[in-house]
Amino acid sequence: MTKLNCKTNNGYIEGYYGKILTWDDRNRILERLKKNKMSKYFYAPKEDTYHRKNWRQPYKKTWNQSFKLFCKNARSKKIDVLFGISPGIDFNFNNLDRIEKDNDFKILLKKCSDSLKLGAKSIVLQFDDIPDNFAEKKNIGLSEGIAHARLANKLSDNLKCDIYVVPRIYSDELIRAPYNYLLDFGLCIKDTLKIFYCGKNVVEKKINQNSLKTVSKFLRNEIVLWDNFYANDYCPSRLFVGPWKHRSSKISIMINPTGMIETDLLIIDIVGNQLLNNDYKNWKNVIIENNVM
Repeated sequence: MTKLNCKTNNGYIEGYYGKILTWDDRNRILERLKKNKMSKYFYAPKEDTYHRKNWRQPYKKTWNQSFKLFCKNARSKKIDVLFGISPGIDFNFNNLDRIEKDNDFKILLKKCSDSLKLGAKSIVLQFDDIPDNFAEKKNIGLSEGIAHARLANKLSDNLKCDIYVVPRIYSDELIRAPYNYLLDFGLCIKDTLKIFYCGKNVVEKKINQNSLKTVSKFLRNEIVLWDNFYANDYCPSRLFVGPWKHRSSKISIMINPTGMIETDLLIIDIVGNQLLNNDYKNWKNVIIENNVM
């Protein structure tokens, strides 16, 4: 049975396409998260080439210094930084069990270890938004779901921290017959790992227990909802800053908003108001307090 933990997983996901924040922006978000008693900042910007496209390459010294200071600032505010890395496009699963110094797992492990040394609290292994072409890769001998789960398990075995995973199938609407991915993934993944999932749809209108009905058939892990309610990277002309409603307070939820700093600060206040007061109707007061006329 899927586990829920609404008290420890809420916060901000920097996980959108098309925009990347400055460190000053990120520190402003930390202040707003603290104000709203939100506990997580998930670093996973798609436009950071070292996060996804060039995931094997180490970060530059200047980035390391900035990330270390950012994590220190977050820690002072009792906010955990989750470091996301997305190797799924071209990770070589053929040598997953080998011990060569330069194989992909060793590279991934070092990059994750380095982020923890700099102050990250947890690691998020991401397989979202990669091509559905795993079967075309030769001589792997594993299904895609099992391969992704084994990599996550091995990372967990080698790191002393919480490991989260974003599976390739991260909402019900992405499930395609014969349903092997989540079935294989669920059979293999360690139940101590936490899983990000969007619910029935990538952009879910209502989040409640029914949002997890399908994924609960496959996973017994703790689920954190990746909420794209305010996201607009898939439609830049769309901008919504209305009430954050139809969300259950009994489910762990992190928001992936717009990447526009002033808008996102407002959204954090709207979401925080709902989390703290359980009354989405107060959102109009939040709008006024943020001088939005």
